[in-house]
Amino acid sequence: MTSTAAEKKRLLELRKLVAHHQQQYHELDAPVISDEAYDSLVRELALLEEKVEGKTSSVTEAIGVTPRTAFSKVTHAVPQWSFDNVFSYTELGEWEGRLQRQI
Repeated sequence: MTSTAAEKKRLLELRKLVAHHQQQYHELDAPVISDEAYDSLVRELALLEEKVEGKTSSVTEAIGVTPRTAFSKVTHAVPQWSFDNVFSYTELGEWEGRLQRQI
């Protein structure tokens, strides 16, 4: 794992940025960037973690943080399927394949 000082610096910046946006979205219910922009940051962070450290961190593996107490639990009549951060037609096709196998 050879990484540059710039990559290590970007890794630290991304961790702070992702943590900030997680808090804005999950705890404060006040997102300041789009879901797509957030997902792109998390994807960049995961790739950089893998390159620099050889593994991803709990930040990129986290599904969220503790939600606000103002939110109540909801049971959906139909399962809510996630797009898994799809960014291309190829990834959309792969997602559809996984969905079809689960149905």
